[in-house]
Amino acid sequence: MKKKGKLKEILIEPTHNWRRCAIADLNLPDNLLIILIKRGDENIIPQGSAIIQENDRVVIYK
Repeated sequence: MKKKGKLKEILIEPTHNWRRCAIADLNLPDNLLIILIKRGDENIIPQGSAIIQENDRVVIYK
């Protein structure tokens, strides 16, 4: 039986490792996918060049 993935929302705080990083530079594991960046009232479909900023809410699928 295949295990189902889960969605999780991460708040990017001032000390978070992803702050000011491009998604392509994060070296994420194969089983983790960033599917959405919430920035204020804006929803961003992320691409590798997207820079994660402080106070972003990053939705991941793992």
